[in-house]
Amino acid sequence: MHRRDVSVPLCGGCQRAGRACARCGKAVPKAGKRLDGEAVACPSCAPYFREKEPCSSCGRLSSKLTWRGEGDLIWRVCEPCRIEPSHATCVHCRRHRAVAGTSEAGAPYCIDCGPLGLTWHSCPGCGVSVAGKGRGRCRSCLNHDRLRHDSRFVAATLSGSWSVELLNDFVSWLLEHDGGNPKLPAIMLSHAPFFASLDSAFDSPGRLGPQTMLDTFAVQGLRRHILPVRFLGERIGLEINAEAKAEHVESARIMAIIDAAEARGCSEDLVCFNQWLIQDLRPTRTRRLYMSAAARLIEAAGGVRLSKLDQDAVDRYLAKFPGRRNDVGPVLRFSRAVLGSETCLPPLSKPRVQQPKPVL
Repeated sequence: MHRRDVSVPLCGGCQRAGRACARCGKAVPKAGKRLDGEAVACPSCAPYFREKEPCSSCGRLSSKLTWRGEGDLIWRVCEPCRIEPSHATCVHCRRHRAVAGTSEAGAPYCIDCGPLGLTWHSCPGCGVSVAGKGRGRCRSCLNHDRLRHDSRFVAATLSGSWSVELLNDFVSWLLEHDGGNPKLPAIMLSHAPFFASLDSAFDSPGRLGPQTMLDTFAVQGLRRHILPVRFLGERIGLEINAEAKAEHVESARIMAIIDAAEARGCSEDLVCFNQWLIQDLRPTRTRRLYMSAAARLIEAAGGVRLSKLDQDAVDRYLAKFPGRRNDVGPVLRFSRAVLGSETCLPPLSKPRVQQPKPVL
């Protein structure tokens, strides 16, 4: 040390013994990477501070690249590519381990299971028999811990206590019905947006009803989250029948027709036509068919309003599409009764006389 330095002198060994890893906080007698200033990282945490580089084999970015090859033929590969030639999923214990050999059918097995897979051990969590050596837990116990861990992070994004309780009940329901499914953690996370939407749209579970759920998620959203909907049916008795779904779909299609017409500036007559059909007690699907016919007629006439539609435009449209005559009839009746139009259906042309076929 400099003769004017008044600090307490420390040797290199004591300096290294007193430093801690900037990531995990453990003592670092031998640094894996030096960071800014005097901060260091242990060898286990050092890869997290490295810049990611592409793997020479698969091209994926990774901060844990390993040198492979000899002499001039040397390259850097990621961990999955490094162990790919020597590791596979054991046919008995279903764990990704070093391959000890293959069976007569060509299935790989690890050294612990052997070719016959006669090695078993008890799960430390529940005591069921698990293939292979060691103290590995069964899939149900692994899913239990993983789902409880992930559900805590999902619950932290929810504001209502009732939605958090509903999420925890859903996790328990999943574990009870399909606890051994290896895809269960991914399934639970895929339904996390469902509970986030419930938390933001409702303030209590008492408001969860068929119509409110359809208004919030639509039929597509409920079909995407079929497992939470089935859980709510068992938990709070929520039941959304096929008639309610069909009613909601047809109503959404009617609104889409009106919105498309509003973008073209000709939606006022369609709104009045829809109200006229409602007063006439027409079913929702029938209203959607007549609304579609009105929108197609307006589009074929150049986007004019129904009140300004002339007879020539109707005749040309039905001459081009004669099969739409029955759908256009209610549209023209509405135009005459409400809008004061004088358009009507053209008379039917005489059907061609079918000549009898000669008998051979």
